[in-house]
Amino acid sequence: MTSTASKYDDLPCDKWNLDPVYKSYARLYISDIVAMQPYSTGPGDAFAYKNHPIYRVDLMGIVVSVAEREKFFNYAVDDGTGVIQCCCWKPKRADELGRDPQTSSVGDAEGELAASLFKRMEDSTEESLTSYELGDLIHVRGRLKFFRGNIEVSASYFRRIQDPTYQTEMKRMEEIPVLYRSVYDLPFVLEGGPRQGTSGDTQSGIKREAQLVGEVRVKLLKLLQDKTIQNFYLHELETVAELLEIATSPCHEYQQEADRPHQQGRQIKSVFKIVTEKLEQDGKVFMSSTEHGLFQAVPGNLRLNESILEILREDCQHPKYEGGCHYMHVTDRLRNHPGYEHIGPDAVKEALTWLESNSEVISTTSKHYMAII
Repeated sequence: MTSTASKYDDLPCDKWNLDPVYKSYARLYISDIVAMQPYSTGPGDAFAYKNHPIYRVDLMGIVVSVAEREKFFNYAVDDGTGVIQCCCWKPKRADELGRDPQTSSVGDAEGELAASLFKRMEDSTEESLTSYELGDLIHVRGRLKFFRGNIEVSASYFRRIQDPTYQTEMKRMEEIPVLYRSVYDLPFVLEGGPRQGTSGDTQSGIKREAQLVGEVRVKLLKLLQDKTIQNFYLHELETVAELLEIATSPCHEYQQEADRPHQQGRQIKSVFKIVTEKLEQDGKVFMSSTEHGLFQAVPGNLRLNESILEILREDCQHPKYEGGCHYMHVTDRLRNHPGYEHIGPDAVKEALTWLESNSEVISTTSKHYMAII
């Protein structure tokens, strides 16, 4: 199945949790997964199928290529509709974990149980440290991410399926079309939301302030991503014709007092203020601590990116951070740099996501990163 444009508006990111698909492991065809684009209203960690925000996926397919690195395997998985790369991290060995069940101080019976469970864990670890072979059927769950311009899966769970009769795969092939018909191909509509074809406008053409905010936000976000705007003061947005055209549209909240002096000016300032606050919450912009009131774009911010890379290169040399630095640690370190005292963790994570999509950093977990030297 191929994703088609949704007839419904994308959900605001603060409403994503109302869609049951979000953060569940979506069982989509690989051809649909690789065709998805980043969700238009979000901070960049979700992709859009119809108007469903897709964050994590559950897939099953045949291994068609294998690449081994020091800390992970990279498998190309084919489900018959397409191929996607899956980054599967190697677990730590028992000796690396520093655990020894033989030194347990618990009683004999409990000690035997602990030893048995530990042995089972060791066997599972050894299997995960061994590369799967071409032609193996594997089951993978993980989060989606951009890497070198392509969508791939960073696996949190993966295992080989031992099924000579292919009953597991056949059962899955029967279940997925049902999920598409009953869930994925039905755009999600908020309760009390706009009806199809109305785009949220009333018949009189008057919009709610929330709709104006959403439209200005999408337009401003595109200008930031295209680097048409790299930094701005709040009042400077009033000089951008594309934004002003939307912000001056008739608004329900201000319509009753439209004839009062300066009423439209209040509407414009309110819309731009709310939009900027939302972008700051999403990590798309941050306020400079050296120039009061100046907001800087996060995507593609060269100075910010270089500061983050410097922190990762330096700190990942220490044994404590050899597995990568947590983005909150990067945030704390970055706040010691001039100009970044007010930067939030969402902005740092957004910058790390941008760096990862440009192959300058790699995520070792969903929250830890290291620089690619």
